[in-house]
Amino acid sequence: MKKILLVSFVLCSFYGFSAKASVQRSSSLKSENKAGKNIGEMTIKDTIKEISENDGKRFEEMDLEKKEKKEIMDLTLKELTELGINKKSIETTFKAMEEEKDYEKRRKLFLQAIEEDKKNYLPYYYLAQEADNIKVAMEYYKDAIKANPKNPMAYTNLVARYGQAGMKKEQLELAKKMITLFPEFPEGYYSIAAIDFQNKNYSDSIKYAELAIEKYDKMKKMDYSYVTESAKNRYKADAYYLVFLNYIQMKKYDEAFEGSKEAYIFMAQHDNDLRFQIYNMLVDITEEMKDKAKYKKYISNLNGLRFAEELVKAHNEIKSGKTSNKVIKFSPLKAD
Repeated sequence: MKKILLVSFVLCSFYGFSAKASVQRSSSLKSENKAGKNIGEMTIKDTIKEISENDGKRFEEMDLEKKEKKEIMDLTLKELTELGINKKSIETTFKAMEEEKDYEKRRKLFLQAIEEDKKNYLPYYYLAQEADNIKVAMEYYKDAIKANPKNPMAYTNLVARYGQAGMKKEQLELAKKMITLFPEFPEGYYSIAAIDFQNKNYSDSIKYAELAIEKYDKMKKMDYSYVTESAKNRYKADAYYLVFLNYIQMKKYDEAFEGSKEAYIFMAQHDNDLRFQIYNMLVDITEEMKDKAKYKKYISNLNGLRFAEELVKAHNEIKSGKTSNKVIKFSPLKAD
């Protein structure tokens, strides 16, 4: 439920992006799959290999999810105990968190946990997350903040809900308050960057998005904001992408190409699909470029991104033990 409004516009509002972006294009600069073939030319052997790799990635993600879920549960118990929450309320909260099939039972357990100790902020937070009605959700988030004003989670989600409800003044005020209350927490900066982007304050948006990236880099371990390592990587990728979109909106294409290098490599390292959105937009800009010198420069930059993709893949294969000697096959784009 995180950043409901603030991420959605980044993903689709200005360019009509598909949720499943592909590097492959119908243009003369179309990208190819890892074997150097167009997707339609893949052999049965290639296809089986592709499916096998995807299955392996899904199992890795499932293992990471289990590990991070345990970390969250352990940290939750530690936090609620430190807050002096009634033991019975803690136990009921955990029963509710573990109830994943019966929504109504889960909801009743959270309400029971509140009755057992109204200082327990976490049931309010979960009830807000799962509320269908925006106003109801906002009230639950406010209750969570009142019960525990030192935890940033409810603030972050309330900012997003204010945006959904069109309450722009309240949204901006709360985002600014987050920076004051939690100066090391990235989400306040990201929220302001997203709001500035919507308001076409692109330079300010870049400033705050870059501050968010700096703060993400300083987050060395999970704290009571409950941002796991995988979540942190996704949120940091969102911030990189937002910086990139600001440059596109300002038509500062040289800066967009330059900034895309670091963003693309980070996204490739963490297998984040936003890199394909970046690549595809840069291809569009290159195709429309009339200046021959810039066209060649942009082609060179695109080749740099393509080569970086192959380097990251090779590194991951060596690191995973799949191979000890990887030969990189790379077909550069030509500036005709």
